[in-house]
Amino acid sequence: MLRTISMTEAIQVVLFFLFLLLSVIGWLIKRRVDDMDQALLKSNQRGEAAIDRVDNLENRITLVEADMRHLPDKDVTHSLEKAIGDLRTEVSVLSERIKPVAAIADRVQEAMLEKMR
Repeated sequence: MLRTISMTEAIQVVLFFLFLLLSVIGWLIKRRVDDMDQALLKSNQRGEAAIDRVDNLENRITLVEADMRHLPDKDVTHSLEKAIGDLRTEVSVLSERIKPVAAIADRVQEAMLEKMR
């Protein structure tokens, strides 16, 4: 037979299921918050790693810039090219002027060898 329940018992049953429902909802929310905390932690770690990489790259760029300060600029390079061209011309002129001196040295050497025989 069915028994009728009192209002107090009905409220207790409703409160029990409400408590059960709220407990499940709280557990689900806690899981979601824990997942979000883990995701935030991973994101922070990736962010810190990215910052470290950027710092490393900034240091490397600073070193490269310091090394480049010692290199000649385009004006100095142009004057060096011009000076090398002038030297090339002077060397070819000197080369032509030395040919007769070399020929004389060859003849003197030949003459000395002839005297020694």
